[in-house]
Amino acid sequence: MEGIEAGQDTDSLIDNIEQMMQSCYHKSLNDDQRQKLLAVAREAKTALEPPHGTVLTIAKWPAGYAALRSALRMGIFEAFCNAQTRTASELADHTGAEVLLLVRIMRALVGIDLIAEQGNETYSLNALSRTLLDPTWRTLVIGMCDTTTELSQLPDFLASIQFPNPSDPHNALFHYSHKTELNMFQ
Repeated sequence: MEGIEAGQDTDSLIDNIEQMMQSCYHKSLNDDQRQKLLAVAREAKTALEPPHGTVLTIAKWPAGYAALRSALRMGIFEAFCNAQTRTASELADHTGAEVLLLVRIMRALVGIDLIAEQGNETYSLNALSRTLLDPTWRTLVIGMCDTTTELSQLPDFLASIQFPNPSDPHNALFHYSHKTELNMFQ
């Protein structure tokens, strides 16, 4: 790696990466620079994370989507208002949900880096979750999360038609998953 000398210890490497990240926060990058840095970061993640770790992350996606969709329905992100942090009890007061359920939802959101855990049952928004305060992004996520029910049936649908590329607009995944002959606009 450029800028990293042979034999440099791990602590120095970590310090260099952290300094680079801080530098990125304070500089405005153009799209090309940002894309190149993201590509390098993805390559580093792939090199560092064992394959079973990546598989575990992928396996957790459905639970993450369910937790995110539940959090949106409950109004968890809006419940932060201008507060820097909220406890599970405070979130329960704002959302009307039971504290134990909120703790479980928040644990899942922390697990997918959508919420920061500040202490025991104490949470804060991060840059990613603050994005969900914007109704445009919230609506996009809701729409995409709502398609997961349909998409989860894709393997069964493809098996039911013997695995050709679907080409019949009257016999598609939408029809199969909703058990209807109507299209999505009817």
